[in-house]
Amino acid sequence: MKKIFSIFAAAFILFGAVSCKNKKDEPSAPKTTFTIDISNITYDGCDFIITPSDNTVEYMRMFMPTEQLENNTPVEIVESKFSDLEVVYTDLKNHGQIHQGRYGDTYTDLIEDTEYVLAVFRIDENLNIVGDVALSKSFYTLPSGYADLGLPSGILWKSYEVDDENKFPLLMTYTEAQDKGTVPTREQWDELLKYCALTWQESAKYGPYLVLTGPNENHISLYNTGKYGTDGKLADNGAYRGYYWTATQSGSVMIQNDVFYYYWDTKETGFGKKPYASQNVCGAILVTDNPNIVPPVR
Repeated sequence: MKKIFSIFAAAFILFGAVSCKNKKDEPSAPKTTFTIDISNITYDGCDFIITPSDNTVEYMRMFMPTEQLENNTPVEIVESKFSDLEVVYTDLKNHGQIHQGRYGDTYTDLIEDTEYVLAVFRIDENLNIVGDVALSKSFYTLPSGYADLGLPSGILWKSYEVDDENKFPLLMTYTEAQDKGTVPTREQWDELLKYCALTWQESAKYGPYLVLTGPNENHISLYNTGKYGTDGKLADNGAYRGYYWTATQSGSVMIQNDVFYYYWDTKETGFGKKPYASQNVCGAILVTDNPNIVPPVR
């Protein structure tokens, strides 16, 4: 497994002193450092806050895939970027790319499932780097389609269930669900229900559905799978039913996978066996490990 780091604490790594043209720092001047906080990581971005030790200095920031750092220094990457863009100081200043003081924002132009660092550096009016380059600890963007709900386990949940070509929940056997990815265990479902707020909503196109919002305000949605008779027709109460596989098996005579269910009309949730008339198929929503959390040693 790739070596990963926890990224939810303020941290920075300073490279050795960089020789720069027209360097402004006097030998006796205090070095400017930057504290970098990364949070709310998604498949295409994250939130960040940069806090300089000196609020008067001007600085810029740049996200760098760590793969680039294998063959280039941060300074070389920045200088190459400036050269490619052919920009001048006033252009960057006028477009809000040069900052002073504490600065935070959301960035959403990253590539999914990729390791990054956020580089922060002082800049002069000739676009020379002044002093050192600060790097955040590395972090990974999430796999596409998965959400971090802020659960204690850190597990990632798919934002929506597995769909068919019409974007309706795809009904499948448990074996078929396993072929799509990792089916959550009963324990993971319990954690989801314990820490998430449930909201019962309805869509004109897709009908009733359940929204589960985590402690960090990110959410996932479960749409009704329906309950079908042996004739293949939707049962009378099927329009308000959702059934989803768990990876946990139980039973004394016939071992079966437990099923999470919800009844939209009565706002009821629970666990049980698959509906007797469901022809052995249910919906499936998937989970995966969070690449930014080191699993505990067992």
